[in-house]
Amino acid sequence: MKNYYDILQLGNFATDREIKKAFRQLAIKYHPDKNKGRKDYEEKFKEIALAYEVLSDPNKKRDFDFKLSQQNLSSKIPETARQTNNEGQRRPVNTKPSEEKKVKVPLFWALAIIIFIIYLISTFGSGTTTTGDPKADKELEKEENAKKPKTGEIDFKK
Repeated sequence: MKNYYDILQLGNFATDREIKKAFRQLAIKYHPDKNKGRKDYEEKFKEIALAYEVLSDPNKKRDFDFKLSQQNLSSKIPETARQTNNEGQRRPVNTKPSEEKKVKVPLFWALAIIIFIIYLISTFGSGTTTTGDPKADKELEKEENAKKPKTGEIDFKK
């Protein structure tokens, strides 16, 4: 499969603006009207036009990018690590024995969790104490309310 980005002398997954700019520069350079009698330039111009046609259409570009990424992934897997399944398709083979995966928690998150737990304990653990006896609980509540300052409410009915 030809890499249309290479034909337009661009990096993979270039933007629309970069594609258009590269196409215009190369089209001017290799245009058959400017290079009469040069068959190699004419072929190069056709190749550039095809690359621009694919990369300028969003749907065709998406499909091409997907195929290109799949090709890049498959080329990075060594041939010895490939094996075919029942349908004859290649699939990667895990050559390493299975190991237990260790979970690494950054120190920041560990501290954040500990602080959050301390906050929860201090918030919900410091509620009013109950004795289990309803009468004693009411008396404790009256004592706590008596300790609180009064808010200076004014009775306007007088």
